[in-house]
Amino acid sequence: MERIKYIEACNMAERALLGSILLNPELKRKVIGTIKAGDFYGGKKSLHGKIYTAMITVEHPDQISVARQMYEQWLCDGKNSRSYPIW
Repeated sequence: MERIKYIEACNMAERALLGSILLNPELKRKVIGTIKAGDFYGGKKSLHGKIYTAMITVEHPDQISVARQMYEQWLCDGKNSRSYPIW
């Protein structure tokens, strides 16, 4: 039961961080040296890790540019999985 609470807490914190960067792209400069995609629960291959990677890759992260970056990565990764929520 405690593991589930831990995962839920991680999920909420990660979503808060990602949402904050979308709302205020200037935060990207503040966290980019501190937080790495591998720091997310599940590592850089987790959905939040992939979203974060897309956010730090684009110059001005917003929903459209991040979704576009994730889609382009999806096309280039060779897996062509439909797991990315880009719409």
